[in-house]
Amino acid sequence: TRDGLFKVAAGASRIVAGPVPQRGAIRAVTALRLVCHMLWFGGKGDGIWQMDLAAPGHPLSQPVPTAVLSDPEVTALLPGPDDAMWVATNSGLNLVRRGHSTERILPVANDPTSLASAVINTLLTDRNGRLWVGNNAGVQIMEQRDASGRAVFHHIGKAEGLTSENIDTMLMDTTGRVWVSTDDGVAVIDPATYALRVLHPADGAAISTYWVASGAVGPTGELFFGGLGGLTVIRPERLTRRVYAAPIVVTDVEVGGKPAALVDAKGRKQLHVPPEAGGFTVEFSLLDFTSPERNRYAYWLEGYDKTWREVDATHRSASYTNLSPAHYVLHMKAASRDGTWTAHPLEVDVQILPAWYQTWWFDLLKILGAILAVAAVVAVRVRYVQQRSLELERLVEQRTHELTELQHQLEELAYSDALTTLPNRRMFGDYCRQMIATSERQDGGFALLLIDLDHFKQVNDTLGQDAGDALLVETARRLRAIARKSDVVARLGGDEFAILLSDAGMPSAVDIACARILEAFDPPVPHEGHEMRASPSIGVALFPVDGTTQDELYKSADLALYEAKRSGRHTWRFAKTRRPIETSGA
Repeated sequence: TRDGLFKVAAGASRIVAGPVPQRGAIRAVTALRLVCHMLWFGGKGDGIWQMDLAAPGHPLSQPVPTAVLSDPEVTALLPGPDDAMWVATNSGLNLVRRGHSTERILPVANDPTSLASAVINTLLTDRNGRLWVGNNAGVQIMEQRDASGRAVFHHIGKAEGLTSENIDTMLMDTTGRVWVSTDDGVAVIDPATYALRVLHPADGAAISTYWVASGAVGPTGELFFGGLGGLTVIRPERLTRRVYAAPIVVTDVEVGGKPAALVDAKGRKQLHVPPEAGGFTVEFSLLDFTSPERNRYAYWLEGYDKTWREVDATHRSASYTNLSPAHYVLHMKAASRDGTWTAHPLEVDVQILPAWYQTWWFDLLKILGAILAVAAVVAVRVRYVQQRSLELERLVEQRTHELTELQHQLEELAYSDALTTLPNRRMFGDYCRQMIATSERQDGGFALLLIDLDHFKQVNDTLGQDAGDALLVETARRLRAIARKSDVVARLGGDEFAILLSDAGMPSAVDIACARILEAFDPPVPHEGHEMRASPSIGVALFPVDGTTQDELYKSADLALYEAKRSGRHTWRFAKTRRPIETSGA
């Protein structure tokens, strides 16, 4: 009970409380199960417990720590396979095995074969050993485990006939059928076929709403379910299906919103729908008035629908509009309150008549008209193609010229820097390889000057990117002014520039060029009221002394540039000699 465990001896008139001091302040018991001499019980917040009734003092223990369960609040207990115990909670299902890890079974989103809800109220094992789970999403039967060991469930809910998916208690009768109490009546399920029958007041079920975990099987096979307003006692052997099979009949017909009648022809009901009607409606009813609100209906228009459409007693009509002219068959069937469908559905032949523009002769006229139209279009098209051929030749010549010009522009964009219009790194590489080849043929030399602006980042950070771009453009202009026509000035990226000095294999000639570069950057660069100073550092690599390939020369010049930076900036260094250079601006 909510106040803890209580015991009463056979024939005694007093109920004695069974204190469980190990549980502390927790007293409520929400699930109870006796297996041989071992009493299992679970409560709110402290998991599951075992009490050995055969041992002196009834020692108490917890088979598993509470933390391993999906929820410490236990709602139901049921013996499982191999001395295991199924433990239901408000947050999933658990299988507790002695000496093994506890398995948690939880719902999986978008998986119809998984547990449908984690809020479990009741558990049951059928005669085939299958576990039945009742929760607030219907009944799920654990049919098997897949190759990975995951539990696979079959679901029974409203779609299968339950009037409510809030399952309160499940009991099994002497024949193996499973009885289910819900928040809206009692149902019985055949475990072999999963066929379901709901009991209603017409069957003697006066209570509609039942309590969770309120049910028991009597000594002579009676089933007891406690609910709102009393106790329902079911004697399963007395439940029989009615022999009377009520017929289904058509009660009303409308065509185009106006009353119409069916026509008898060759023993079949027929309905003719003229083209201007637009549609039809057929109303039907099952002649069973014992509980008409529980009757269910289904209809299927053969030739249009792919399957049966099920409706309840308040929507027992079939309506169709805008159907194509053809012959259809409307099938109608019904199920009474006990769920038994009519053995022979009612059939009505429906003939949708065509409009004049839907007849065969109009289709033939359309085909002939289409042929003539195609012939006319072909003639016009041939003449048009001939006229266009000359124009296309002229356009091809014009487009070819435009593509050639565009190709030249793209080549310039691919090989030049957009900001400074200097050759970019790609074109610089081509020039460098050409100069290497020329120097090797003529047994000459040249110099690679790698130039980096000192403190360029500070200009960007303090004056902004526009100021930095202006400084780069001015740097390119000054380097062009210093270089000879035979030299190559390029921007490699960022504030890194390079100069290829032709016929400059001697350090003395390079010294003169480097000094001129430093001198050219003495004047400040004005920009929007500010004066920016560009202080270059230069690394020099000589061909072939410092390298015979582009990569070798660049690496040597880069090391020399690093040495110039380390030596105080605003200077130059050679890759091999590393000799110091006296400059006035360092």
